Amino acid sequence: MAHGAELRGHGGPVRAISVAPDGKTVATGSFDTKTSIWSLETGEARDVLLFHEGEVSAVAALPNRRFASAGADGRIAIWQIGRGEPAHILEGHTGPVADLELSPDGSMMASASWDTTVRLWPLACKSARRPPVRRRCGRAGTVARPTRQSAAGSSGLAQTGDCPRRHARRESSRRRRHR
Repeated sequence: MAHGAELRGHGGPVRAISVAPDGKTVATGSFDTKTSIWSLETGEARDVLLFHEGEVSAVAALPNRRFASAGADGRIAIWQIGRGEPAHILEGHTGPVADLELSPDGSMMASASWDTTVRLWPLACKSARRPPVRRRCGRAGTVARPTRQSAAGSSGLAQTGDCPRRHARRESSRRRRHR
């Protein structure tokens, strides 16, 4: 694709864009409620994905040829390239999701919402429909938690997530230590 080429096809302003690590695929999200997966080699939309009830304001490239999209409905959809429906749906936010960010090692994704929370989602978890464990914020920048650290402002909540089985093992182990 020539430098400066345009990707056209959304029916409203484009709110988010994320390029896959291979540099050949990009996801876009728009006010038209669509997430589009584009081939940068051809400039064509591979997939036009409909799921969100409202604008798509955040997208993120994930490992293993996957993308995430989120927006006004507060839900996060995990998409596998070539599949027309979400592989996983992450729910728990009570307001629009404003941003998504992938951890450097690709094992976690963070979501920021208008509901004043940040949530951390384990991407390898098979039961992704379950919301992550909720933790109240203490001082600005820290979260009191038994399982994982994360950051958040002092007036909101930070969320951390674990696969339920792993979380249950930690809780069981923690209870035995405190007896």
